[in-house]
Amino acid sequence: MIDLGFALWMIKRPMVSAYMRPLVVGTFMKSIRENAYTLCKDLRDASVVLAMIFIFLAFYSLICFFFYQGSYGGFIYFSSMPEAYYQLLILLTTANFPDIMLPAYQQNFWNCLLFVSFLLVGLYFLMNVLLANVYFKFKVRLQSDGVQNMIDQERYLNEYLDRFDIDNNGIMEPGETKSFYEEIFKFDVRQSRVDYDTL
Repeated sequence: MIDLGFALWMIKRPMVSAYMRPLVVGTFMKSIRENAYTLCKDLRDASVVLAMIFIFLAFYSLICFFFYQGSYGGFIYFSSMPEAYYQLLILLTTANFPDIMLPAYQQNFWNCLLFVSFLLVGLYFLMNVLLANVYFKFKVRLQSDGVQNMIDQERYLNEYLDRFDIDNNGIMEPGETKSFYEEIFKFDVRQSRVDYDTL
């Protein structure tokens, strides 16, 4: 409703819904919120690798800015330090790979070594290190959550079975087993977790 009203009010730019979709989905789905929070914690743990990538980009943008200053490629792609940083950030995704290298390649064949070394180190090494770091941290968190869920399930099951062990000897006698099965067959699957915890 808000998006429709805003779209009618600003007819030239009805794009608010594209930015609101992740927020709306995250509001209604708890698992997405938890995974986003876990991913933010993993990125915080990978901050050293991210810092290495940003320093690597700054180093190469400094080289490209001074090396190609006064040339056609430097004028188009490396006119200032922020522009060089931005173009190399795009190059790290290989979105502008042949285009950014071709003016320098036309000047001298060996200029391609700078861009190839940038891609080899940045794309094929640092980005893989970042991916491995985030994946490892995420896997460790999922495993610890799985172990905690198994511990909780075992505790709930033991508490539930201890209700029927009247003489507390660790085993259920035939009468206790009979009352256990009577309770199980009367168990309503649709009842809430709060009711289940109070059994």
